[in-house]
Amino acid sequence: MASLFVLSGCTSSISAEEQPEVEATQSQTAEATESPEPDLAPTFELSTLRIDSDFCKFEDRTPEFASRVPMMHFTYFPNMQADPYQLPSIGELNLAMVLVDWADKDGGPADEEYYREQAQIMTDWVSLVSQDKLTLNWRISDQWNELDGSWVDYKAEDNDDMSNEQKAPREQWLVDKAVSSSDDSFDYTGIDYVIFAMPLSGSFTTQGEPIGEVVITSGQHGFAADVHPNSGRATVVRAEEASIGNWVISGTNFQDQENRSPSWVHWAHEMGHMFGYISHMPIPDFESGFDNEGAHSQYLVNPMTPGGIFASQWNPVRAVSGWTSWVAGWLDDEQIQCVDGDEVKDEIFAVNNSRLPGGQTKALIIRTGETTGLVIESREWDSDIDTPTSKAKDGFYDGIFMYYIDSSRPISDESLMPLAPHGTGAVWDEDMWPGAATSTIDLMFQEGESADYGDFNIEVLSMQDGVDYVHVTRIQE
Repeated sequence: MASLFVLSGCTSSISAEEQPEVEATQSQTAEATESPEPDLAPTFELSTLRIDSDFCKFEDRTPEFASRVPMMHFTYFPNMQADPYQLPSIGELNLAMVLVDWADKDGGPADEEYYREQAQIMTDWVSLVSQDKLTLNWRISDQWNELDGSWVDYKAEDNDDMSNEQKAPREQWLVDKAVSSSDDSFDYTGIDYVIFAMPLSGSFTTQGEPIGEVVITSGQHGFAADVHPNSGRATVVRAEEASIGNWVISGTNFQDQENRSPSWVHWAHEMGHMFGYISHMPIPDFESGFDNEGAHSQYLVNPMTPGGIFASQWNPVRAVSGWTSWVAGWLDDEQIQCVDGDEVKDEIFAVNNSRLPGGQTKALIIRTGETTGLVIESREWDSDIDTPTSKAKDGFYDGIFMYYIDSSRPISDESLMPLAPHGTGAVWDEDMWPGAATSTIDLMFQEGESADYGDFNIEVLSMQDGVDYVHVTRIQE
């Protein structure tokens, strides 16, 4: 892994290492032609600017937060994990996997093997992104539990034009059927989160049209945060041993066996909501200057899509944003380089790949006010974890991800927005699956690309294995 700091006082000058001049003989020249020496990666003298990270812990200053009810989600400090309606993101969680099937669509060994593998992948992923601060314990049923009736009775499609409130009674019916079939043989005691796993079913065309016996198109879920008086969205796993508000069942969209849209990413995304962390999906203000062609701009629908799996389970790089990881307690204060924007004149900073283990800087935050700042973090596609596409293998999703924060604005009002190096139009990745996932946004900054934020220009100087370097300069008026 590349070294994070190459310090020489407080400076921002660039000093790339120079190759030593060597007198070459004819034989040496021939040998060099056959086996050329690799180019040495440039090194940089890094800024030592840093203030206490507490200054970058932007607190929620919105009126909504001041009058919050216990079940309200959150995304800024303080961390509300003490809230009894949310799952803790530190410690241990007990997950149940209950296998359910039908007389006319029965589960087999291949289905069970798939789901067990998914559980292991999710466990390993959580351990990685949480820096071993969260552990998943699984309890998996040792038999398939047969639901009443035919699988056809349980069909559910995404395009049924029903609100979450309207779907809740049918979803509660599904959960009740699943519990009725399994309660005698499965122990729900002490479970925090239930996953109902049904046989792999059907498929989709590249246009998203269903093929074969598709039981549920995408998936259904319930959150404990919705279980409160006057809620129209409450659904509960009402087992003999316990009542559990957090549950999910993944449909065909999340049953892919080529790691493009596997079940675990759906389970992990919904778990993010169960922690209380939500993605930022602003109500678009079309007079604000955003380029929106119709209502299909993913940047406007969910601008933080590249933020990671909690923002979108179909983001090709299955990371968690540095900001959310910090609020979750997965990143230590020492791993956040907090910088006072007033002190920045001409500086170079290093940011390490956010998912690599170790104690190095995972995010740089330039503080511009009591509730505002710019987060800069590094992303690298990982063939063992992320979505396998030709674009990804070519480095399309590697780079620097930058987004600004304003914790005084409501979540639906552009309180977290990424900078866009190539505009906000859709980019198509034909190797993504299913059809709904093929549209993405190119928000990764590559070498030589830059953006302005407030009084600053940020340029990506060098992208190296495990670490990227950015040059931040104050814009001269």
